[in-house]
Amino acid sequence: MNQLPSLERVQPITHIHAHNDNEQPNPLFRALTQGVAYIEADIWLKKGVLYAQHGRPYLTNPNKIFSDNYLVALYDYFQRTGSVFKNSNQPLTLVLDVKSHPVETYHAILEVLQPFQSMLTRWKNNKKVTNSVSILISGHRSFEAVINEQERWVQLDGRIFDLGKNYANDLVPTISEKYSKVVGWHPFAVIPNEKQLALLRLMSEKIHAQGKLFRLWKIPEHKKAVQLLLQNGVDIVSLDDLSVAKTSS
Repeated sequence: MNQLPSLERVQPITHIHAHNDNEQPNPLFRALTQGVAYIEADIWLKKGVLYAQHGRPYLTNPNKIFSDNYLVALYDYFQRTGSVFKNSNQPLTLVLDVKSHPVETYHAILEVLQPFQSMLTRWKNNKKVTNSVSILISGHRSFEAVINEQERWVQLDGRIFDLGKNYANDLVPTISEKYSKVVGWHPFAVIPNEKQLALLRLMSEKIHAQGKLFRLWKIPEHKKAVQLLLQNGVDIVSLDDLSVAKTSS
């Protein structure tokens, strides 16, 4: 297990979501040491084991086990320091993009989380107890399995079609969508034009009116494009190239 370095001077960046973090040579470390407050791992359940990798694990790789790459290092750091972001109340959000069966994977996630619960945000009888790490399930979600838990350890990432369903913000704090689905797609467009920005503002108003955060993924990873998205109502942008975040914050 690699030990996380000191994060005392790291200020959390709440508008950046590290996409496909599990594909990095050193998962978790790159994004966390830069202060990224949302870190995503693709999650597959195979033979009772959760793997953090982008493609289906036809051949299992012990180096891709989710708990080993994320929870163990975070828990070790939490036990040593008492928090992740030392000078902030901002929790780290692990976004688990579930790729396998939603209900089976959810229950496997709960089982894996058990030894690490002392660092996790939870909800008991709908009352929130904030801690250093929050879990947000994206991808294949099971509302039925999560919504009636008396003690809940996760939140769910919403989609545009979830707007108007009156999901509590503590259950569904975010609405996430693919960039091209909101503004349309053009093969050569990198910088959004005024018509596209107007569509973003309109969608943002709808999402914010329900008290939720607006996240876009598969965006143009270009400094000016990221700046325009953030200036026109997008709260969180998903990036593979975190160097774009440094120049856009």
